[in-house]
Amino acid sequence: MRQPEAVGKKPANVSPTEYELLLNNITRRNSAWMEAAVCASVDPELFQQSRDTSPGVDHSRTAKKICHTCPVEVECLNHALKYWESGVWGGTTETERRELRRRRRA
Repeated sequence: MRQPEAVGKKPANVSPTEYELLLNNITRRNSAWMEAAVCASVDPELFQQSRDTSPGVDHSRTAKKICHTCPVEVECLNHALKYWESGVWGGTTETERRELRRRRRA
């Protein structure tokens, strides 16, 4: 995974807090399990929330099928739950993860 050029020096237009969040984001996205993820070799757009509002279009189905073949699906799901990721992670959509969090709190 290619890291942003900003790593190592803080850009002038970013607050120290925002820069710390950026570095944390880079660190958490460089977990060892991610190297074994099947999605690493697939177009990442497939896993993002669909902006297509056409009737009957559900891009998440294909992404979820890929997730279900992945050896690190559980690690991916746990990561997404912890960091509130957007898109399809660990075979779940954002809506499904919100429901999982809600059920865990109950």
